[in-house]
Amino acid sequence: MEETLNQILSELKGLRTGLDGVRTDITDIRTDMTDIRTDITDLKQGQKRIEDGQERLQKNLVASLGDYTEKIIDHFDDKTDALNNRVFKVESEMKSLSRQQ
Repeated sequence: MEETLNQILSELKGLRTGLDGVRTDITDIRTDMTDIRTDITDLKQGQKRIEDGQERLQKNLVASLGDYTEKIIDHFDDKTDALNNRVFKVESEMKSLSRQQ
C-alpha cells in the first residue's frame, strides 16, 4: 500500500512539474502575443506613414509637373513671339523694298 501511495505521489509530482511547465509556456505565449500585438500596431502605423508620404509625393509630383509644363509653355511662347517679331520685320522690309522697285 505504501508503495502504491509513493507511486501516486511520484506521479502527482510529475504532473505538478508538467503543469508548472505548461504555466510557464502559457506565460511565454501571452508575452509573445503582447509582442505580436505591439508589432502589428507598429506595422499599421508605419504603413499609414508610408501611405501618407506616398500621397504627399504624388501631389508634389503632379504640382511640380504642372509648374514645369507651364515654364516650358512660357519658354516656347516667348521664343515664338520673338520669331514672329523677326518674321514681321523681314516681311515689312521686303514690302518696303518691293515698293521701292
